[in-house]
Amino acid sequence: MIVFFLSAIFGISEYKFLVHAQSSEQTAPPSLSSRRQLLERCIQLLADPTLNIRPSFEVSNSAERCLATALKIEKLSAESSRSQLVIAQSSLLVGKEAAAIGAISNSQKLAPSEGWLAAHRVRLLVPLIPSLTPEAQSAFTQDASVLLASAEYSWVLPQIYVGQKSLRPYLQSIVEELPEFQKQVFLNQLARRAEQTNG
Repeated sequence: MIVFFLSAIFGISEYKFLVHAQSSEQTAPPSLSSRRQLLERCIQLLADPTLNIRPSFEVSNSAERCLATALKIEKLSAESSRSQLVIAQSSLLVGKEAAAIGAISNSQKLAPSEGWLAAHRVRLLVPLIPSLTPEAQSAFTQDASVLLASAEYSWVLPQIYVGQKSLRPYLQSIVEELPEFQKQVFLNQLARRAEQTNG
């Protein structure tokens, strides 16, 4: 049952919204909105930077439970961009890069224009850039375009560019493929960061 995974990851208070009692012995499956909320909680959990300093058994346990949760939810309904993102995050945390890359590409196809999902996917793909498949490279380019067209997330790619010097030639080649207004957004964000650093 999904609730067992929830109790282990988030605690009882976090999964109560999934449970609707039909009788004292029966519960209904979670609603679509509840599944989304659960997947989004897993996405937030697995993107938490403090995972890097937690014991490895805690990291693998969180990854395995979120992966199992995403797979269970996909059995209840069609796969979604959120479930595929959780699968990608979980796979990366346990060292399954090929599975992660495939799931990221699937996530991009299922929700190509949602900025917050694109931001998560781009961050996941950055350390994998040397081994990206053509399909994953296409997903990265499309997500980069979405981010630079978004007022809310236009800072993500420039932030990566500033922080990852070794990837700058690759990121420059990606930006060169984008429309002129997105190139200008990228350059404006870099100029703003330079001003903040020098100021």
